[in-house]
Amino acid sequence: MQKAHIVSLLVMVMLGMACADITHDFYHGVHAMIGPDLDTSPWIAGIDMQAGYVPLNEPAHNLEGIIANPDEWVPGWGSHRWTNLRPLRFGNHITIRSLTFVNRVNQGQAQVMCFGTYATKVDGQLQIRSGYGLATGRLHPQHNVQVHRVCHKKLFGKKCHDQHIAVPRGFHHHELEAITTQLKRHAAYALFKEVGARNGLGALPSTNGLANIYLDESNRLRTLYTEIRYEWSEVYNIAPHEIVHYVHHGSAHLIGDHNVLNRISDVARGNGHSCFLVFPHGQIFFAMCLYNHGHALDIKLSTITVAGQLPVGAFATSVGGWNLELGGQGASPSIHQILGIFPPLK
Repeated sequence: MQKAHIVSLLVMVMLGMACADITHDFYHGVHAMIGPDLDTSPWIAGIDMQAGYVPLNEPAHNLEGIIANPDEWVPGWGSHRWTNLRPLRFGNHITIRSLTFVNRVNQGQAQVMCFGTYATKVDGQLQIRSGYGLATGRLHPQHNVQVHRVCHKKLFGKKCHDQHIAVPRGFHHHELEAITTQLKRHAAYALFKEVGARNGLGALPSTNGLANIYLDESNRLRTLYTEIRYEWSEVYNIAPHEIVHYVHHGSAHLIGDHNVLNRISDVARGNGHSCFLVFPHGQIFFAMCLYNHGHALDIKLSTITVAGQLPVGAFATSVGGWNLELGGQGASPSIHQILGIFPPLK
């Protein structure tokens, strides 16, 4: 049975001056996602790679039409090219960086696709650089060896010996982690090569990227839920009176409880640093932190989708330690197990 793991989506949204050369920044961003090279020879027989890249330069009034375009990088992967451009609706000087890994593993084949976007909106003009890389690994069948005692009757008794039988098995968790980590590296490298070749860009120093608090959170969440989608975004310079508006729209309208929205706004406006966990849906929850600079706030928002049942209605706040304000419905893993994943302040 095929499993689809969607993990490690990194999105950074910044209100401020746009970069002069977003192609170079996109190139460097993809390069930073090339993880460590692992020995996966016991599990992967070979890896095939492919990639694509599209640059766009458009007037900002075309944004809604671009977002509405249903094209996918690879049909069937849910990899719509332009869905991550929605934050460009906020303001006139905005930059978005994103990179997503999508993992699919079955008994004979494993695939990882990364698709990324770097985009700016400055004074009514859009610059967009987007692409994908796909790595397909052919997997070695795995077996457990069982020993059976076999006996044959003879004329004056019987003769016995041990028979070793190979019994097919699936992949263990640590094996799947190694396989997907290696394929992430190859998918990111395929995209990196494609962007470099299309733009005449040279090599960059080797990296063991993929090391930050958000990816650490997604890895720890996978100890509770084997299948997750993890999205991370940052928005800077939000006016205090826009907190409710941004959280409501940034959660795709899932956080709609006015009491919860107003509580987030009140705590964030009354403290320099605050964090929240909100569970409005059975499979989707939000982890966010707000940084209050007085005249404006920065918001870091993680959107996590899981294959499992979440404690719907739960709501926790933190200005130094988690306070469970609403317990929500019972679920396994429990709200307390989930709280243990996230630092109270970050």
